[in-house]
Amino acid sequence: MNRQRIPDDVLTAAHERSKARAERDWATADRLRSEIEAAGWTVVDRGNDFALSPSAPPDVREGERVRYGASRNVPSRLDEPAVGLATVVLIATDWPEDVERAVRALRATSPEQTSIVVVADDPSDGSASGLDSLVGGDLEVVWTTERLGQGAATNIGIRRASAPVVVLMDASVEPTGDVITSLTAAPATAPAQA
Repeated sequence: MNRQRIPDDVLTAAHERSKARAERDWATADRLRSEIEAAGWTVVDRGNDFALSPSAPPDVREGERVRYGASRNVPSRLDEPAVGLATVVLIATDWPEDVERAVRALRATSPEQTSIVVVADDPSDGSASGLDSLVGGDLEVVWTTERLGQGAATNIGIRRASAPVVVLMDASVEPTGDVITSLTAAPATAPAQA
């Protein structure tokens, strides 16, 4: 495992925090801890010493592919103009057949303006090899460096969604008909009361 270099400003803040703690200047120590954490680092006190570690795993580039260590590092489309009808988000972990079946069903039953984002949340080897075969014009796969969990993976999918409606779908679901049109239809309004 590669060690991540601690930025000079973070290391300086940690030393200043250690000094503030020794002088019982808790307000300064708390402020410096907040600065360290805002920079993406965790400080653990060890008596008169401390240890620093990254708050999240680092992002890793593997040729053309980037594996993200935190959802906040994934480029967001939330500020871009919406495109299409809906984006379906699936999370891939350990059941490659489920993901492949769900994607095939979505492609067969969804309107053309439906995009799919698969979050490869550090999937098992079997899942990882199958995901590359799914990539196409309507589907994007976003990779993580390690298993970040359901919440972070969901956030990643939402960050990459391009449509005005985001549908979170469990990979075990295999739609047999068009569910997207009904989910994106404008809700009927109640008649006005006289």
